[in-house]
Amino acid sequence: MRDIRQDLQERIALEEARKEPHVRALAVIDANIGTLRQSLRLEEIRHRSGMSENRPLFENVGESSQLKPEIPPPAAKLPLIEHLLEILTSGALRMGALRDQAIKSGYFEAFPGVMPGRMVHGALLNSFRRGELTRTSDDSYALTAKGRERVSTARKRAMERTTELEA
Repeated sequence: MRDIRQDLQERIALEEARKEPHVRALAVIDANIGTLRQSLRLEEIRHRSGMSENRPLFENVGESSQLKPEIPPPAAKLPLIEHLLEILTSGALRMGALRDQAIKSGYFEAFPGVMPGRMVHGALLNSFRRGELTRTSDDSYALTAKGRERVSTARKRAMERTTELEA
């Protein structure tokens, strides 16, 4: 009788090699499912809190009591983009510095696993397209006159909200 152990080991190796691309594909599918579940969770929060269908989620972070951390920092009373514009009143900053400031202010505590850089980048791009920001030669973002006007409006609105809460 012939020894077929070597043949069996080779067949096992071939089958494992055939399995490898599928394992990688499953990992990608699992990552996609995770991303979709996270998006669904954010949409459910947005829907439950009555956020406008016309405004992107990242502009509303902090407005809904469901999205605020237990003890929200003062800046969390503003939508993310208005907080970023407020930071830029002191001078031009790069996106990484703005992201770090938003993280320190607690904007992403209610969203574990979210990528703050993407949310900040999206908010900055929208504001840039609206003419509220400009890009400097070193890729920093700086306020335009329109951006300063939005900051002023946001400050007034925050003061009105504070007055309403105190009354």
